[in-house]
Amino acid sequence: MFRKKAEPIKPRKIIRRKCKQCGTMKTNPYTYTVVPSIPLWDKIPIYNKNSEKTDRIDLKGNNKVEIKYYCDQECHETYMDTQPDPTTTRFYKSDLLDGKKFKF
Repeated sequence: MFRKKAEPIKPRKIIRRKCKQCGTMKTNPYTYTVVPSIPLWDKIPIYNKNSEKTDRIDLKGNNKVEIKYYCDQECHETYMDTQPDPTTTRFYKSDLLDGKKFKF
């Protein structure tokens, strides 16, 4: 008995992504995805194995997913270190110059 000859695998198109921190192009970047949570009092959708699935990129409105590309995890860490902490309060310049530390 003869076996069927294996079909050659078609080469995939190489996808390059730009790093958000340093701007270099990478073919296999580190992907950082921010998925928004479901609101507290919203109903959680019931999972159905056979239902139509939507890609994360195709979500709209409040459910929109943010995808960021970095060279590697070290590049991502340096980017996060340079960003301001979102938990700290923001002050206006005039408040800082007057010596006030109140946010209005």
